[in-house]
Amino acid sequence: MAAGIADYHLSPPPAEDLEFLLFDTFQPDLDGSPSPADFAYSQGSTEVKAYFSRFPSVTLVEGKLPGSLDALGDRRVDFLHLDLNCARSEEEVLNFLANRFNDSAIILFDDYGGPGGEAQAALHRKFTELHGRILLELPTGQALVVW
Repeated sequence: MAAGIADYHLSPPPAEDLEFLLFDTFQPDLDGSPSPADFAYSQGSTEVKAYFSRFPSVTLVEGKLPGSLDALGDRRVDFLHLDLNCARSEEEVLNFLANRFNDSAIILFDDYGGPGGEAQAALHRKFTELHGRILLELPTGQALVVW
């Protein structure tokens, strides 16, 4: 997802100053077991750094979330693609960021519903309702919110 966004929006570099922060462990397996989609993941940050090196506005932040969010400093958020595959972690990230979303920020929830995503979907609904936002369920198995 990040590669597609960078290719489309950051190549050639835009006239305005944009920062695009990518938060991830950049490791294919967090719990020691390989993913069935292992082919789709990098094998560490070296590959990811090499790919994004042509985009000066992209910063990689290595680490687990929500702990690595301290790297945001006082920045505000215009776009969030949330794909942690863990409702508890996603809730912690959303609570951390709730007061940092700019007006019209876009939040894309990956893994919205579907088999194994029920807890995340419930969390996404609860979060958006709590903040008076409308959640648009997409046929892609995702959900979208315009803040």
